[in-house]
Amino acid sequence: MALTRVGGAVRICFADDGPGIEKDDVGRVFDPFFTTKEVGEGTGLGLSVCYGTFRDHGGSIRVESVVGQGATFVVELPAAEATVGEPGKRPGNVDVLTKGG
Repeated sequence: MALTRVGGAVRICFADDGPGIEKDDVGRVFDPFFTTKEVGEGTGLGLSVCYGTFRDHGGSIRVESVVGQGATFVVELPAAEATVGEPGKRPGNVDVLTKGG
């Protein structure tokens, strides 16, 4: 895993050294219900849900893969500026429940 800041975004890369993703499948991995697993072994919704979640938050996810060399998923999300607020409060005035409070 690698985390970097790119312009106004945060980029997180998740890589493995598994079998990789077949070239014909790379363009379909984010499609709802797409799976390479046997019937009953998976719904094919995981990456589709991730794609929608990142998109809804102004970000993106993509995959890079070479068969036999693994896959890398690259997630980019808009970076928020850090702010210092009151103890027990989060930016945006969202109350945080604290012990005894």
